[in-house]
Amino acid sequence: MIPDFNGHHFEKTLASSQNQRLERYRCARCEITAEIRNNGVTFFGNGSATSISLNIPLTTSPVPACRGTVPSAEGRVS
Repeated sequence: MIPDFNGHHFEKTLASSQNQRLERYRCARCEITAEIRNNGVTFFGNGSATSISLNIPLTTSPVPACRGTVPSAEGRVS
């Protein structure tokens, strides 16, 4: 699982269940992709790679802030 960071909200994709060697995710807001490999390294669609670790916060990773929009409860884009 990839926690929310820098405005991103990652959701697991269906492709994840087909290949157990990696998990695939997509940001629900800006569509950037990510995959977590068995060795714990996460590759993001912008070409950056980082290890998911409790010692290194994702907010300090080279992944840019999300530029997507989030629909509000009333259906408007905020």
